[in-house]
Amino acid sequence: MSQAAKCVSVTQSAMSAALSKLRLHYNDELLQPHGKIMVLTPFGRSLIPVVQDAMRLVRKVAVFSGEKDPATIARTLIISGSDFSLDILLDKVTPGLEKQAPGVRIKCLPNTPRSEEGFLKGAVDIRVVPAHLRLPAYPAQPLFENEYACVVWKDNSLVTDEVSLNEFAEMGHVRVVLGLGRLPTYEPWLQSIFGLVRRIEIEVNSFRTAMRIVKGTQRALICQKMYFELYGEECELRQVLLPFAIPPSTVLMQWNADARRDPFLAWFVDYVRSCFGGAAGMASAPEGSCKPSVGRGTSPKRSR
Repeated sequence: MSQAAKCVSVTQSAMSAALSKLRLHYNDELLQPHGKIMVLTPFGRSLIPVVQDAMRLVRKVAVFSGEKDPATIARTLIISGSDFSLDILLDKVTPGLEKQAPGVRIKCLPNTPRSEEGFLKGAVDIRVVPAHLRLPAYPAQPLFENEYACVVWKDNSLVTDEVSLNEFAEMGHVRVVLGLGRLPTYEPWLQSIFGLVRRIEIEVNSFRTAMRIVKGTQRALICQKMYFELYGEECELRQVLLPFAIPPSTVLMQWNADARRDPFLAWFVDYVRSCFGGAAGMASAPEGSCKPSVGRGTSPKRSR
């Protein structure tokens, strides 16, 4: 009860009084003890979608305040994305945002089916995703091209600066899988072009974690080249040259359609676009796709 009261900025006694009124109104306990915690009653659980719809409407009323000046608005923006895409987004956006909109707070969520549902219901303002995960009914703007690199621990004794297709296939690999088993876009490409099924020894849900656990092992990781350039030195990694170039993917942002009636969200979308070198305006971007590219990859380089 104390945690619930803290979340809505009221005292514990005020929260208890509100719960008592709701119990009386619905003639149901709503919450009941289960060991050391409180859990919803069956009737309480049935109220969840109704309350979510009500909160979504309340949030819209709070958002449409008529305030248009970024310098004076107080607002929390909810953005979903992978750790990689959010790292790149925040690195570009936050320095200027602090100066131009000091009252704005950002809450980041991982890309999961739950956050996608939240976006569809208007509870998430912006999602940052690869182009193949674009929701066609919502406007979108490409942010950057995502190139891939194969990296290993700097003291990996199995490979030099270059690996053959057979060596690549025989190595143990770390793989990042986001959401409910969403494989990287290059995985089916490797299978269809080369008939290659990598030997996955460790699977994680974070790109940063994947980079850290390659250190000290003989395993390989396919990761974003931008991420390698940011954190490769810290994780003691080096890039190796592959006998093929993995097709790049486009990372884009999508925003709730209500942005057209939400002056600040419209401003923020244009602000993000400008941070990535895009032109202002809310035009929808075409859906991206990966085109196969067979040939030698770019020359490996050690991280900065």
